[in-house]
Amino acid sequence: MRWAAIGAALACACAYPVDPAACALDADCGTGNSCIAGECHEGTRTCPVLTARFSSIDRNLLKVSCGSKNSNCHSAEAARSTTGLDLAGDAWSGLVNARALNLGRDGDAGTVNAGLLVEPGNPDASFLVTKLKLKTAHDPRFGSGMPADNPGIISDCPQAMEPIVEWIQQGAPRN
Repeated sequence: MRWAAIGAALACACAYPVDPAACALDADCGTGNSCIAGECHEGTRTCPVLTARFSSIDRNLLKVSCGSKNSNCHSAEAARSTTGLDLAGDAWSGLVNARALNLGRDGDAGTVNAGLLVEPGNPDASFLVTKLKLKTAHDPRFGSGMPADNPGIISDCPQAMEPIVEWIQQGAPRN
């Protein structure tokens, strides 16, 4: 009897309290929204709804598609081995005023000064904007458009691209 009570108490302690996931499928989040890692996000996976705040861009784009898992291109693991850019941790420090490495360009494309990943106040000079606008999987000067599995898709999505540009125009604050 005593062991049964202890077993029941341990089972309850392990099982509860558990916060239920907000969603399991995109359909759980309503039309035009997506379920990612048990959490509803506004917009679709390829066209998230963003605001011109770094917290929105990070939470709904960078952490979701770019650096959220070890298998992603800009995870901590991938940054150490191939891409040089970790967006899974402190993405703001990895982007703002950080030199663009431009590892995907052709060696014979000549010298390409990619500048900064995000140059505060200047989206046209920010390599992040260049990469998001590229619609090819391999540009000899700039490498692959982003995201790599669907280059340029974000630039076709004003609800995502415009807030990124606006955030950079505002000086790319850590907000």
